[in-house]
Amino acid sequence: MIMGCPTLALLLAAASASAQYVPPDESQALLDPNATYPGECPCKDKALCELQTAPRFEKELFAFHVAGEGYNMQQWRRYDWSRLTTVALWEFLDSSAELYCYAKSKRVRVVVPASPEVAVYGGTNESAKAAWTAGVAENVRRYFADGVNMDTEDAIAPGNRTSRDGLTDMVKRVREALPEGAVVGYDVGWMPGIDGRFYDVAGIAEHADYLLIMAYDMASYIFGAC
Repeated sequence: MIMGCPTLALLLAAASASAQYVPPDESQALLDPNATYPGECPCKDKALCELQTAPRFEKELFAFHVAGEGYNMQQWRRYDWSRLTTVALWEFLDSSAELYCYAKSKRVRVVVPASPEVAVYGGTNESAKAAWTAGVAENVRRYFADGVNMDTEDAIAPGNRTSRDGLTDMVKRVREALPEGAVVGYDVGWMPGIDGRFYDVAGIAEHADYLLIMAYDMASYIFGAC
């Protein structure tokens, strides 16, 4: 835990056997059939595409909507939407208009991935850093996202200050590139240095809204970044 950062919430499984199923006709009714997504707001109610700056609840409950077998693309219909605060979309963003509009209608934030490559954050090429950051900001704009989820799982040796500090700098750049009110979350290991990831966690927390602790075989906590 980062000193001075309050625990916001337990990160629990978003899907629930008791959760109400969202039928396709209910979610599809929210779509604008003439909109091209990404690029245009996919919802009939264009206000749903506005940046959601206020949290839904005091505590956060995340869901990660990730690629996999075909049936996974519909798992969101069984999420517990009464409790969720944020959905992180991964890998198949272009097919997510229906999920996007439904989530936003429930005041659930939608965030998109932003994971810099080691060649970017570990190097000194300023043009590459600027181009990557601009691409993140453009993705947020095109997908009408409420922010980003950063998940860089490369190993960084304890003495590699160039990569360590470069990674922290990329989080800072993302924060500065996004609109005011957009959220920045960062996924970190369940203990410092695990799997060789000697990151500047405290430094990352200075520029992120929260850290998501990747402790999948135990209770996972979301810590507020200070």
